[in-house]
Amino acid sequence: MSFGVVTPTLDAERYFEATLRSIWEQQGDTVRVDHVVVDGGSTDRTLAIAAGYPSRVVVSEVGWVCGRVEYIDGEGHVLGRMTPTRLSLRSYLGLGWSCIPQQTVWARRSFFDEVGEFDLAYRNCGDYDWYARAIKLEHPHIMRETIGRFRLHPGQISLDPEKMRRESRMVQERHGRRDLAGAAMGRLLSLRLNAANPRWLVAKKTGRISFEPREGPDAP
Repeated sequence: MSFGVVTPTLDAERYFEATLRSIWEQQGDTVRVDHVVVDGGSTDRTLAIAAGYPSRVVVSEVGWVCGRVEYIDGEGHVLGRMTPTRLSLRSYLGLGWSCIPQQTVWARRSFFDEVGEFDLAYRNCGDYDWYARAIKLEHPHIMRETIGRFRLHPGQISLDPEKMRRESRMVQERHGRRDLAGAAMGRLLSLRLNAANPRWLVAKKTGRISFEPREGPDAP
């Protein structure tokens, strides 16, 4: 059994040793730990302490990061994984949905304040709108590690495809033109995502990953 753990840090030397010990003490014959330290540019002994453990360290100098997401069912079984790819604002809007997994996004407080708060006019696509505003300032640093999970189950609000499409159109109209060039760039982004994530593509094509309403807790 494998567990992924992500620890954001900044000048954390006082307690960091205890944190790392706690994480790595969980590893044993039946448990494998995959630990990523996302450091915000520590100037104390934080990175030196991390070097004494098998954790992987990512020093983040960008304003926000995102990474791979795992889609799981109601029982916690992994249905597929998707890693974001490089994008432009126009291709992101042309795609028509957010390929930046919100479960994996981390942002500096200063960057969040610069982008602004989530717009409460959106019930389903507030993240799509916020990321579009964020991309105008700075592209996210994309991590290839799994740092978030999305549980698909019948009761979630994102299983209302018509509301999702309506609010996605609102985001497109708010941040850019809906024209043929933008649609073409969105299509190319979709192809790149599928090529970079073939198992995710298969899971979508076979219905294992679906954002359409389902009947019963484990359907299909």
